Amino acid sequence: MYLYGYTIEPEFAFAFVIGAALLLILFLYVALRRTRKAGRRKRSALLPEKSSSSNGADGVNPGEAGTAGSFMKDTAPVESMEYERIRAGMEKLEADLKAVGKKMDLLFSLIPPLHPLLQLEEFGELRLSGEEIRSNLARIIESAGLAPAAVDEWTRERGQRKQDGFEERLVAAVARKMREIDLHSGKPVGDASCYLVFGNLSYEQKDMENALSWYERALEREPGSAIAWYNKGIVLEKTGRLGEALAAFERAREAGPEYAPAWYGAGMVLGEFGRTEEELAAYEGAIERDRDYAEAWYNKGIALGNLGRYEEALSAYDRAIEMRPHDAEAWYNRGLALSYLGRHEEALCSYDTAVRIKPDEEEAWYGKGFTLSSLGRHEEALHAYDRAIGLKEDDAMAWQGKGVALNKLGFSEEALRAFDRAVGLRPDYVIAWYNRARLCSLKGDRQGALESLSRAVERDGHYKGKAQRNRDFKGLWEDEGFRKIVSDNAGAQEEREER
Repeated sequence: MYLYGYTIEPEFAFAFVIGAALLLILFLYVALRRTRKAGRRKRSALLPEKSSSSNGADGVNPGEAGTAGSFMKDTAPVESMEYERIRAGMEKLEADLKAVGKKMDLLFSLIPPLHPLLQLEEFGELRLSGEEIRSNLARIIESAGLAPAAVDEWTRERGQRKQDGFEERLVAAVARKMREIDLHSGKPVGDASCYLVFGNLSYEQKDMENALSWYERALEREPGSAIAWYNKGIVLEKTGRLGEALAAFERAREAGPEYAPAWYGAGMVLGEFGRTEEELAAYEGAIERDRDYAEAWYNKGIALGNLGRYEEALSAYDRAIEMRPHDAEAWYNRGLALSYLGRHEEALCSYDTAVRIKPDEEEAWYGKGFTLSSLGRHEEALHAYDRAIGLKEDDAMAWQGKGVALNKLGFSEEALRAFDRAVGLRPDYVIAWYNRARLCSLKGDRQGALESLSRAVERDGHYKGKAQRNRDFKGLWEDEGFRKIVSDNAGAQEEREER
């Protein structure tokens, strides 16, 4: 019989493997017992026997002292070498036994699904019924310790446990066989729960096409499965098919109105569509159904922040952190909300916690730099911006922040280069163009100041009024070119307000 690359005689495979393993263990056990006894005998030969004689202070006849001393001198090195050899042999045996133990663990983990694996391999010859196929599938999935679940939570929980990869290889082999069986049958034969496990493993391996295929098979078998609709929506969202993803999440809500992840998934897609009020309502729906849904609390905080409701956002982040105190992103966003509320010292503490939990959290380093600048601690801010840039060199915001810090510290040339890098990375970065214009004006670079200011006001007319009031442009207030750039500020603003 040919089984996943190996030739096995079904009637002998099980007995042969178990018998060979038991013989190997018996042989090693006997060898170890004998070696340990030999080791004990050799070790006792190294110790001088006590004499009951009262002659001499050490219990040795003074007349025989020379003889005894000669014996010990001649034999001790030989006995010591023999003992070391045996000890080394025992250590090697111990290591070999550990290696055998690992192989036996693998063997015993294979034994439970061995029969159903053989059954599935020979499904055509054995003419298995659909019920028999599903029964064998269930036994294999159960032996691998896997169960269907919402794919994102399933992946996160598995990531927190150390995996040796055996169950993935086992289930992947079965999944390949099930494709053959389904193709042969012309329709999905397995249980929806098994297809969900196959899909989750494909998703974990970033094979979105196969994951989607498995979830669709699960839905063919069980059209009312809220989990299958939700998992399908997650894959569609990850692959940018947002309209289809939203439809899948809506179907999940219909199939399971009390299924909290379905509400959460809908909120995610609504947020990407910019429908923030509906997004917030969806997250609140998820929380109503599961008060301990940390991801929903976290995303609710983001939605509230996007609506400018920072106090409420802060409360949402606090609830998320209660459940996941080591979530660096939640700590970062908490710091962001505090920064918007002007509570910079508290914000700094949140950013510090975020980078302590996750030192490569680039956004938290940027937030820390921004907060330190707001507190006037520009040297520390510069260090934080450099850390952010080291993690993500094309971060325009970090380059812009670095430019501000350098300018405050009196390094105007380096600051100008930082602003140049920021606008090079993001040509529509208004604040970077405006800060570059301010610096050029202070340096007496009229042309550079006017060009940069023009770029800023093209994208945001509010900077015309800011430039008229900012004393960094005092040297240009009477300049004709400057006046031309900012002159229509009042009329344009009134026109916008009338519209």
